[in-house]
Amino acid sequence: MAIDFRASQLQTNKIISSGSTGTGAKLLIYDVTASTSSFPNSGIIDTLIFDTGSIGTDVFLFVSGGVETGSYGMSVFGGTILSSGSLSVALPEPTVLDRTQLYFSAAPDTRGAFVKVLDLDDGTDYIVYDQQSTFQDITLKAGSVVVSGSGGWTKMMSGNGGLSSVEFEGHAGGKIILDAGDGGDGEMAGNGGTGGVIQITAGRGGAVSDVGMSGQGGYINITAGDAGTVLGEIGISNQGGGITLTAGSPSGPGFVAGAMTFVGGMNPSLDEQYNSGTLVEWGNSSIQRMRKFLINGTADLQDPLAIPQDVFFYASGTITSSNYPDGHAAVSMFGGDLVASGNLMSTKTKTFSPVAGYLSTTATSSNPEVAGQAMLSMHEVPNRNVFLRVVLSTTDDQEVATAMLYNVTSGVYVDMESDNIQTLTTYNTTPTVLESWNLVTPGFAGGFNVTGSSVYELRVFTTTGSVNTILGSAMFVCSA
Repeated sequence: MAIDFRASQLQTNKIISSGSTGTGAKLLIYDVTASTSSFPNSGIIDTLIFDTGSIGTDVFLFVSGGVETGSYGMSVFGGTILSSGSLSVALPEPTVLDRTQLYFSAAPDTRGAFVKVLDLDDGTDYIVYDQQSTFQDITLKAGSVVVSGSGGWTKMMSGNGGLSSVEFEGHAGGKIILDAGDGGDGEMAGNGGTGGVIQITAGRGGAVSDVGMSGQGGYINITAGDAGTVLGEIGISNQGGGITLTAGSPSGPGFVAGAMTFVGGMNPSLDEQYNSGTLVEWGNSSIQRMRKFLINGTADLQDPLAIPQDVFFYASGTITSSNYPDGHAAVSMFGGDLVASGNLMSTKTKTFSPVAGYLSTTATSSNPEVAGQAMLSMHEVPNRNVFLRVVLSTTDDQEVATAMLYNVTSGVYVDMESDNIQTLTTYNTTPTVLESWNLVTPGFAGGFNVTGSSVYELRVFTTTGSVNTILGSAMFVCSA
């Protein structure tokens, strides 16, 4: 049996391992208190004190130590440790996972602990297409769970500020700074490199098979800090922390500032039908583009409201708010003055422009009766829909009462229906409401001025001079 060689000091230039440690390691370093008391000084280890069963078979050097601090179980290397391979930190028992696993002590240096991948700055010339010179990555990744359970969290926590006992002096909590690298400069004909990207992406919800429900996508929460509570009687309250999003400024005139983009996830019902897709971009401190802005567009995303394609801003609501006694939000309200440089239109509120009043005539088509005139300016009325509405009747249901709209300014009759029909007619002896098609339909209503102002007159007549045509009224009906 081998006997321990004891010496208070050992000076040598080589230590050669024989590999005969009785464990998976080739060379062991451990404290003498781990030797078995049954056979002291013999190199036999008491496994109740120093458990060697966890040492893998591919280990060369194993240095004994414990997780607990202050137990003389830690192994400390006073200088720089350089590892040419991976550096793996493992804990033996799950029960101690609440302990610090990878610890940097910043006490000797006021600058704090620093983890850094060495720069490629040894003075060598790198070929511009050598992509290997661009990849010097640091990855922090929590562990995944294969069979069952939640994946590990990756946390970044800055330190708390210390107690202050001096008046008007407060120690701020530590900051968390995410700072992407600058793009490389260009020389000669080379272009400058793009600045590094900071990307925060929440995880995709898990897929599901059979009858289960798929996982919800992960949230991205950015929350500023609340103001501190005032505990004393003479303390002064403060404001909560702000959130500032600032796009980059251009390098010179003629270029725009960086865009700030908010892209919402596509909803199949709304986005495919209306091509909305919540998208907002800011550049040069102004809104550049917004496809569609919907506020509470529908209560049921699978049954969206019929919002026309050309609507930019939509806020849902209803005039009959009294139909919702439970407080359901139904009315869209602007608290202050509402000013529009264009037309203010409503599908409920219409503009009525009278053209003619009551008239009874026996005039025929050869010399129709002029019932009245009106000037209509498309800059003064809602111009999305304009109809001519007349109340007309005849005294003999065998004869026809007819009304026509004449553009005095242009000297032409206005089309009332398709196929160049320029009349509104009825055989009814009771007052009947007749209405033209939409006169502002581009390329259809001939004779109607769809952009400017014109004077119009209403002309009515009957089939024969022995029968009366009775006009109750005539008006333009303008609406959104």
